[in-house]
Amino acid sequence: MNPILLVTTDPELTRAVESALRETPAKVVATARSAKAAAEALAQHPSALVLIDLFLPGNTGMDALKNLKSMNEEGLFILLTRMRTRSHIERAFRLGAQDVLYWPVSPEVLTGTILHRLREQPSAEAEEPEEPAQSKPAPKR
Repeated sequence: MNPILLVTTDPELTRAVESALRETPAKVVATARSAKAAAEALAQHPSALVLIDLFLPGNTGMDALKNLKSMNEEGLFILLTRMRTRSHIERAFRLGAQDVLYWPVSPEVLTGTILHRLREQPSAEAEEPEEPAQSKPAPKR
Protein backbone atom coordinates (compact mmCIF):
# COMPACT_ATOMS: atom_id res chain seq x y z
CA MET A 1 0.00 0.00 0.00
CA ASN A 2 1.12 3.54 -0.77
CA PRO A 3 -0.03 5.75 2.12
CA ILE A 4 -1.33 9.23 1.34
CA LEU A 5 -1.97 12.18 3.63
CA LEU A 6 -4.83 14.40 2.43
CA VAL A 7 -4.88 17.99 3.68
CA THR A 8 -8.22 19.72 3.01
CA THR A 9 -11.37 21.06 4.63
CA ASP A 10 -13.47 20.22 1.57
CA PRO A 11 -15.62 17.09 2.10
CA GLU A 12 -16.30 16.87 -1.65
CA LEU A 13 -12.57 16.77 -2.40
CA THR A 14 -12.06 14.14 0.31
CA ARG A 15 -14.79 11.90 -1.16
CA ALA A 16 -13.47 12.38 -4.69
CA VAL A 17 -9.89 11.47 -3.76
CA GLU A 18 -10.91 8.40 -1.75
CA SER A 19 -13.25 7.26 -4.53
CA ALA A 20 -10.63 7.78 -7.26
CA LEU A 21 -8.08 5.72 -5.31
CA ARG A 22 -10.45 2.92 -4.31
CA GLU A 23 -9.13 0.37 -6.85
CA THR A 24 -5.45 1.34 -6.56
CA PRO A 25 -2.60 0.48 -4.19
CA ALA A 26 -2.64 4.12 -3.01
CA LYS A 27 -4.84 4.83 0.02
CA VAL A 28 -5.59 7.87 2.14
CA VAL A 29 -4.34 6.87 5.60
CA ALA A 30 -4.87 10.24 7.28
CA THR A 31 -6.68 13.50 6.65
CA ALA A 32 -5.96 16.89 8.14
CA ARG A 33 -8.01 20.08 8.08
CA SER A 34 -5.23 22.59 8.81
CA ALA A 35 -1.50 23.07 8.36
CA LYS A 36 -0.92 22.32 12.04
CA ALA A 37 -3.02 19.14 11.94
CA ALA A 38 -1.17 18.11 8.76
CA ALA A 39 2.20 18.34 10.51
CA GLU A 40 0.88 16.22 13.38
CA ALA A 41 -0.65 13.68 10.98
CA LEU A 42 2.55 13.40 8.94
CA ALA A 43 4.54 12.76 12.12
CA GLN A 44 2.11 9.99 13.13
CA HIS A 45 1.45 8.53 9.67
CA PRO A 46 4.50 8.61 7.41
CA SER A 47 3.11 9.04 3.91
CA ALA A 48 4.51 8.35 0.48
CA LEU A 49 2.59 11.31 -0.91
CA VAL A 50 0.79 14.37 0.46
CA LEU A 51 -2.16 15.99 -1.34
CA ILE A 52 -2.69 19.57 -0.17
CA ASP A 53 -5.67 21.84 -0.86
CA LEU A 54 -4.52 25.42 -1.38
CA PHE A 55 -7.36 26.76 0.80
CA LEU A 56 -6.91 25.92 4.48
CA PRO A 57 -8.06 27.79 7.57
CA GLY A 58 -5.45 29.88 9.33
CA ASN A 59 -2.60 29.08 6.96
CA THR A 60 -2.69 28.51 3.24
CA GLY A 61 -1.86 25.29 1.50
CA MET A 62 1.41 26.97 0.50
CA ASP A 63 2.31 27.38 4.18
CA ALA A 64 1.41 23.75 4.79
CA LEU A 65 3.49 22.68 1.78
CA LYS A 66 6.52 24.61 3.01
CA ASN A 67 6.24 23.20 6.54
CA LEU A 68 5.58 19.60 5.48
CA LYS A 69 8.38 19.68 2.92
CA SER A 70 10.78 20.75 5.68
CA MET A 71 9.60 17.74 7.73
CA ASN A 72 9.93 15.31 4.81
CA GLU A 73 12.34 16.62 2.17
CA GLU A 74 12.14 13.45 0.09
CA GLY A 75 8.34 13.33 0.20
CA LEU A 76 6.05 13.76 -2.78
CA PHE A 77 3.65 16.69 -2.71
CA ILE A 78 0.75 17.56 -4.99
CA LEU A 79 -1.12 20.82 -4.56
CA LEU A 80 -4.82 20.99 -5.44
CA THR A 81 -6.16 24.44 -6.30
CA ARG A 82 -9.08 26.27 -7.83
CA MET A 83 -6.83 29.25 -8.60
CA ARG A 84 -5.24 29.21 -12.01
CA THR A 85 -2.70 31.95 -11.50
CA ARG A 86 0.81 31.48 -12.73
CA SER A 87 2.30 32.96 -9.54
CA HIS A 88 0.61 30.27 -7.38
CA ILE A 89 1.86 27.49 -9.62
CA GLU A 90 5.41 28.83 -9.70
CA ARG A 91 5.44 29.29 -5.92
CA ALA A 92 4.17 25.74 -5.37
CA PHE A 93 6.98 24.32 -7.48
CA ARG A 94 9.58 26.51 -5.71
CA LEU A 95 8.32 25.19 -2.37
CA GLY A 96 8.74 21.59 -3.52
CA ALA A 97 5.47 20.44 -5.08
CA GLN A 98 5.90 17.81 -7.77
CA ASP A 99 2.55 18.67 -9.36
CA VAL A 100 -0.24 21.23 -9.22
CA LEU A 101 -3.72 20.01 -10.18
CA TYR A 102 -6.69 22.28 -10.82
CA TRP A 103 -9.78 21.35 -8.83
CA PRO A 104 -12.15 19.97 -9.89
CA VAL A 105 -10.04 17.34 -11.62
CA SER A 106 -11.20 14.18 -13.34
CA PRO A 107 -10.71 10.94 -11.38
CA GLU A 108 -8.54 9.61 -14.20
CA VAL A 109 -6.16 12.58 -14.12
CA LEU A 110 -6.02 12.55 -10.31
CA THR A 111 -5.34 8.81 -10.12
CA GLY A 112 -2.91 8.88 -13.03
CA THR A 113 -0.89 11.73 -11.52
CA ILE A 114 -0.72 10.13 -8.08
CA LEU A 115 0.27 6.70 -9.40
CA HIS A 116 2.83 8.21 -11.78
CA ARG A 117 4.51 10.09 -8.93
CA LEU A 118 4.47 7.06 -6.65
CA ARG A 119 6.12 4.94 -9.37
CA GLU A 120 8.89 7.53 -9.68
CA GLN A 121 9.60 7.46 -5.95
CA PRO A 122 12.63 5.35 -5.06
CA SER A 123 11.51 2.20 -3.31
CA ALA A 124 13.16 0.46 -0.41
CA GLU A 125 14.34 -2.22 -2.82
CA ALA A 126 16.20 0.36 -4.89
CA GLU A 127 18.09 1.45 -1.78
CA GLU A 128 19.44 -2.02 -1.05
CA PRO A 129 23.04 -2.48 -2.10
CA GLU A 130 23.46 -4.35 -5.32
CA GLU A 131 25.61 -7.44 -5.65
CA PRO A 132 28.99 -6.53 -7.08
CA ALA A 133 29.09 -7.20 -10.79
CA GLN A 134 31.47 -9.86 -12.01
CA SER A 135 34.10 -8.13 -14.06
CA LYS A 136 34.82 -9.64 -17.43
CA PRO A 137 38.16 -9.31 -19.09
CA ALA A 138 38.21 -6.83 -21.92
CA PRO A 139 38.04 -8.45 -25.36
CA LYS A 140 41.36 -8.78 -27.10
CA ARG A 141 41.81 -6.92 -30.34
